[in-house]
Amino acid sequence: MTDFELLLLGIVLILLVVQVVLGAFLYKFYRLLDARGRLSAVEPGAVPASGHLPAGPETLGMPPGAVTASAPRGDIDVLRGSADISESMRRIGEKYGAISVTLASRDGLAIASSAGEADEEAATMSHAYFRGAPPEDPAVRLFGLEFRGEPVIAILRTGKPVPDAWEDSIREDLLALMAWWL
Repeated sequence: MTDFELLLLGIVLILLVVQVVLGAFLYKFYRLLDARGRLSAVEPGAVPASGHLPAGPETLGMPPGAVTASAPRGDIDVLRGSADISESMRRIGEKYGAISVTLASRDGLAIASSAGEADEEAATMSHAYFRGAPPEDPAVRLFGLEFRGEPVIAILRTGKPVPDAWEDSIREDLLALMAWWL
């Protein structure tokens, strides 16, 4: 191979790497926009142009098994019978009527989540919490926890406000979950 061919091969490889990195970034960005779109307000009974109703509290009333009374569902054991920490997180969401529940470290890393892709939300919400800024989305509730001497942020994404009276119960369940799985 000549020097010119090696140079061309190097440029092609660099362009390939840039394309893969850009594609991964755009994929995550699209997923974030898609998740926010599902949670945006939809007129009751309205069907989007796609013909599919987004799976959100505005179109379904509340998530399956959601709490409609003044107390969380007591029939859900968030630990026993769960195959892993993600399943326990989904059970906490079901118990308190949350669409998703995420635990994040102080530096914004997702520790566990009931949602598949929670990295960006963990980083954004953790940063907002430690700045003292309330979340922009009223469907998000942040809780500060301490586990083994380290601050942990719990992020609950709900379809309606979480009663303040539930805060202690949510904290207890999340601390029990961390003690069980971590």
